[in-house]
Amino acid sequence: MARSETCSTTKYDDTKFVGMEGSSNDPEEVGSVEGYSRVERRKIIRKIDFRIVFPLGLMMAASFLDRANMGNAAISGMSKDLDLSKGERYSLILLVFFITYVIFQMPATIVVRKFGPRIFLPTITLLWGIVMMCFGFVQDWRVMVALRLLLGAFEAGLFPGAVYTISQWYTRADIQTRYSSFYTISLLGAAFSGLLACAFSQMKGIEGLNAWRWILIMEGLLTCAISFIGFTLLVNMPADGQDAWRFLTEREAHIVIESIGHQRNDSYEDDSFEFRKFLRPALDINIWGFELSYLCMSTVIYAISFFMPIILQGQLGFSLIESQALNTPPYIFACLQMCFQAWLGGKTKLRGLIIIYNGFQAAVGICVLAWVKSPWVQYFGIFLIAGGTQSNLPAIITWQTNNIRGKWKQTFCSASIIGAGGVGGIAGSLIFRSQDAPLYMPGFYACLVCCALTIGISVAMMIRFHKANNRAARGEIIIEGLDGFHYML
Repeated sequence: MARSETCSTTKYDDTKFVGMEGSSNDPEEVGSVEGYSRVERRKIIRKIDFRIVFPLGLMMAASFLDRANMGNAAISGMSKDLDLSKGERYSLILLVFFITYVIFQMPATIVVRKFGPRIFLPTITLLWGIVMMCFGFVQDWRVMVALRLLLGAFEAGLFPGAVYTISQWYTRADIQTRYSSFYTISLLGAAFSGLLACAFSQMKGIEGLNAWRWILIMEGLLTCAISFIGFTLLVNMPADGQDAWRFLTEREAHIVIESIGHQRNDSYEDDSFEFRKFLRPALDINIWGFELSYLCMSTVIYAISFFMPIILQGQLGFSLIESQALNTPPYIFACLQMCFQAWLGGKTKLRGLIIIYNGFQAAVGICVLAWVKSPWVQYFGIFLIAGGTQSNLPAIITWQTNNIRGKWKQTFCSASIIGAGGVGGIAGSLIFRSQDAPLYMPGFYACLVCCALTIGISVAMMIRFHKANNRAARGEIIIEGLDGFHYML
């Protein structure tokens, strides 16, 4: 771990600041910005939660809903109407989304970094909602492929843009709770996709349209409605907080900027874009450890979510309505586990151990689903998989955000980690192959390998960070170019 080329003259003391909420009982840990009470700081952060986390979470919920609905549409007549059982047509429709999704991640994140999320993120949400409505009128599977490519391009900017935006509004102590809150709201889209599909499928026959068409049309319309909530509530960066409609006063915007600047010393960093500066973080091996872990977890998540309705109906023997309804409880369980672990991580300041535990839990769930022959016990395995994998995504993002500084580095990392998730989506689209039905054993083996890699990488990174912190304590190195900065384990 080399000494940084440029080191700030500001000494960072990680022990004297917890978060804007004042989560510590030690008065010295409440904050470094003088003249502001704990009550005032909490009032400010509640405002930020409502104007940042809530609209971003809703738009991400629409994204997850639109991704999860393919499995529900498939068992509601889409596979039959578009003849998707031939060859790899269904897997191809799932896969092509991630081609444009990955390609457009970096450019879209740069747009968010340069111009802010206020207009850009709700606009792309509105556009992909319109595309989703078009899905309901497709007559040929090839047209579905083209629309999925377009959908991937529009959705590409939302997740990395949201991750970057949240990172600019919260301190290190507050951020895991906010990422988990954001992801919990987002996960509701996937959680209720089955119930919504079940409800919208009852429109079968209206205007002569089959059930799956109404599922896609109505969920696209819901996405368009959510985009207007984003237009109304979302705010750009902290420096713009005092100018936003009914948001922060000048005094309140000042405490946000100073609180974050105290921890990262980058609140007033030069905004000018240089391609070399943007790509420089690619040389940091730590970044790729986070990215590979995120890729592995995303592979399992997408594989299970895309094929869960098919597995429930084909392998576990549940009916169509049961398969759609049984989609929801595992995601609710994942939301609860995620919230608990956000609280636990905030209390213990440990990130890696939570990720390791989740990897083991997901692996146990995969084994139960693959090898146990009782349908309801196998269904319990899906709870373990959903809880372990879904909880790990915000945990990995938080661990990365806690251990980097610099706005352009955060921009690169936001795009690259979500891009890694897109690559995981490509892999997840392919590992449960139609020729492996009904047991899908190669897919389960691949999911177990992903869990094992996540565990191994997390152990290695904790050891690496611990050694680096010890060297920094001895004065041998400076971490992230800021004297006194230490990695969170």
